[in-house]
Amino acid sequence: MRRFLRALLLCAVLASCSESHVFTVKGSLIRSFYGDGIYLCDFFSRDTLAVGRFTDSTSFFIGGSVPATTAVYLKSASRRTSTAFVLEPGDIEVRQVNDTLFLVSGTPLNDEYLQFMGRTQFQPGDSVDASIRELVLEHQGDALGRMLWRGLAYSLDAQEYVDFYELLSEEMKSDSLYVRLYERSQRQLLSLGAMFSEIAGKVDGRSARLSDYAGRGSWVLLHFWAPWCKDCAAEMPALRELYDSLSRAGVRFVGVAGNDDSESVARAITRHGIVWPVITDTNGRESYSYGIVTIPTYVLINPEGVIVDRTTACSNLPARIREAMSR
Repeated sequence: MRRFLRALLLCAVLASCSESHVFTVKGSLIRSFYGDGIYLCDFFSRDTLAVGRFTDSTSFFIGGSVPATTAVYLKSASRRTSTAFVLEPGDIEVRQVNDTLFLVSGTPLNDEYLQFMGRTQFQPGDSVDASIRELVLEHQGDALGRMLWRGLAYSLDAQEYVDFYELLSEEMKSDSLYVRLYERSQRQLLSLGAMFSEIAGKVDGRSARLSDYAGRGSWVLLHFWAPWCKDCAAEMPALRELYDSLSRAGVRFVGVAGNDDSESVARAITRHGIVWPVITDTNGRESYSYGIVTIPTYVLINPEGVIVDRTTACSNLPARIREAMSR
């Protein structure tokens, strides 16, 4: 009887091990970026799954097991990084190229994504490439698809999101986060054709309102951004060129910088050479009324104060504005 119980217990242990996903994650990082600690965290819940260690000045190692394949990222004690990858059985290697670029390989899904990124070229200011959407649809049932969809969901404008959401499986659609984004996108689309909502804040330290500029006989381009937003910074040179050409055509630019303090906004205005008025919305409440999901976002208001278009890409603004002005 005892032998039987021991055998049964051994089988249970072996079964539990077979259900776990044993992994190692190792590679080289910029040590100063992490300090002395490195952690492996769940991409969705942000829970810490494992604690790693540095084996020399740049190399690190993390080992362990998880119940199922999932998406993860690396972080230090104080900051999260852009190291999103799939934690699956096997030996995963991470190489940090710079502060934002990490190359992850060694297991099937990570190798596939690395090869995909090597084949695909993206231009600054472009909306998310259609090939990423195809990859999400192809991997809807695994961790790679769920990881990419989380990033993609916040990169699409309202119409793109609604159209793509309809292509997803019922399981992907049912996530409460994406349901909320879908409902918000629907509200954004319904706002087209409606009068602009008031935005109150400060411009150069003085109280200002959007109604000081919009609904007064001129076209107005609203630019939602923030000083900490890297994508916003990348589009600023193109936006300044666009301002030079469109201001001569009678289009007024108004920036809305949200969720930041006035001093950091003032420094960013100087750094980027912004010459149009920027309303500082320190609590983000005014931006929320426009259903802003991602920044930068651009909203076009006609001379009567009606919202006629919105987009998240600076590159297609000239064509969209010309089309709207010609109607």
